[in-house]
Amino acid sequence: MSTRNQIRSWALGTALLAGLVASPAHAEEWWERFYFRAGALAMLPNATSGPVTLSGVTGNARLAISDGPIAGSGAGLGSTGLPCLTIGYRIWDQLTAETILALPFTMKLTATGTLATQSLAGTALGNLPTGVAPLGTDLGQTTVLPPILTFTYRFLPDLPVHPYVGLGINYLYTYDTKITNPTLTAVHPINLSLPGKLGPVIQGGVDVRIWRQLYVTLDVKYIPGISLDVAMNNLDVQVPGLPLYGVVHVGNSTVHVSLNPVVLQGGVGWNF
Repeated sequence: MSTRNQIRSWALGTALLAGLVASPAHAEEWWERFYFRAGALAMLPNATSGPVTLSGVTGNARLAISDGPIAGSGAGLGSTGLPCLTIGYRIWDQLTAETILALPFTMKLTATGTLATQSLAGTALGNLPTGVAPLGTDLGQTTVLPPILTFTYRFLPDLPVHPYVGLGINYLYTYDTKITNPTLTAVHPINLSLPGKLGPVIQGGVDVRIWRQLYVTLDVKYIPGISLDVAMNNLDVQVPGLPLYGVVHVGNSTVHVSLNPVVLQGGVGWNF
């Protein structure tokens, strides 16, 4: 083949390839890689904890309690639900990146075990009733903003039902954390420390196409191994059964809480 014919063949092949890439059947704008799902989620903390441990107990409080763990006590987090929006971007073929957008939400801090059912200091000197009531389950609350980023792989792209799996990261960011228990706050507000934590995310779900590019999605995320050290400082309580003592200084308390939360999510939305 002559050089002129080679040039012509190359030019023709290049023109055909360019035409295919530029044609509507193959071209894809950047925004066409996005998808969204609007719906709701439920966060189930599955919290377990060690005992609540007291420290810095001083003065008259030593007549009823002492430093160390409170036998049978514990703490946890309550479940919550809220509306949310999932935004995703198709990186390559069936590989996508997605995140959940949601307003900050409030989670309840709960007292468990003997911390909820028995008085912190029911008696003094062995048999004198103090009148200090059990705390009950209400301990406090915190505002949570849990940004989640996952990378997912969707199977069976040519079928109307697309199962998928994913991995990612989550940062449990908390703020405006406070004690709301009336027994603990009767004297003054209580300082509560609940630092944020980073954790992995394991994801699974299914997309179901119901019309054109309209999908319904069911999703579950598991966030294992998040642990929190909750600290309550400068605890003072009233002793109504022993008015001579008035208010006693309980000191500080800490508790280690392990979270393995499950996030259940459902939504409907469009693949562009």
